[in-house]
This record gives sequence, C-alpha cells and structure tokens, in this order.
Amino acid sequence: MGGLSKASIVLAGLGVALIGIPCVLLGMSFVDHANAMLSNLKAGTLTISPPADTVATWPIVGERLHGVWLEASENLPETIKLHEQTVRDALLRLLTLGGSVLASVGFFIGAFIIAGIMMAYGLKAHQGVRQITHAFAGTERGDEIHRLSIATIRSVALGW
Repeated sequence: MGGLSKASIVLAGLGVALIGIPCVLLGMSFVDHANAMLSNLKAGTLTISPPADTVATWPIVGERLHGVWLEASENLPETIKLHEQTVRDALLRLLTLGGSVLASVGFFIGAFIIAGIMMAYGLKAHQGVRQITHAFAGTERGDEIHRLSIATIRSVALGW
C-alpha cells in the first residue's frame, strides 16, 4: 500500500472520528438525560419551572404556551393526562426526528468511508476501468468513453 493510500485511509479515518465521536457522545448524553427524566417522571419528582411572563408576549403561540407551561409547572401529571394525545404525537415526532438524524449521520459517515476507499484505490480503479473500456470499444474510442465517464461522475459529484 503506497503513501497516497495510507494518507487517504488516515484522512477518511480522521473524518469519521471528527464526525462520529461527537455524535456518539451527544447521543449517549441525550439517552442518559431522557432516562433520568423518565425515572423522575415515574417517581413523581420531575419538576418544571414556571415560564417567564415574557413568554405570554410571544407572537401567535405565546399566550397558549404560557398557559400550558404554567399548568405543567403546577401539576405535571394532570397536565400530561389532559394533553395525552398531544404529548404522544410530540414524542412520536421527536423519535422520528431522532431516527432521521441518526440515519443521516450514518450515511455521512458511510460516505467518508467510501470516499477513503475510493481515494485509496483510485489509481488502480482508473487503470482497471480504462482497460475495460479499451476491451469493449478499442483504444481510441475507449479513451473517449473513459474521459466522458470521468467527466460525468465529476459533474454529478459537484452537482452540475
């Protein structure tokens, strides 16, 4: 494995580490806090501080949000029972959003890994595809097809 291949693997590994490690730590922290909140809710020790008076002045949702928030700060279990369907819908949306974020991060990390592999074996792949186009279309036409395929892939990758 040449120096360029090693460098591409290190670069891809660094990209995965820079994106992956903070995402894993953030996810673990979120799960820990959610578990603690659920435990406090089950134990009846979860408290919500009352909203500031300025919340009521927010446009469109201020007054209603202030009312529900104040109600929750005074009697959380009763507020949850009263707004059970809304709470369920909000939690479902939150879980769906979390799954989407997790999938997006996974795809992004996967793209880093694929890019590292492509960089590591790019020259060999270039030579292999060139040989294939020569075998199917001859030397002159094969080179033209090879250049066209490279230009197409680059334009798609750059969004042109």
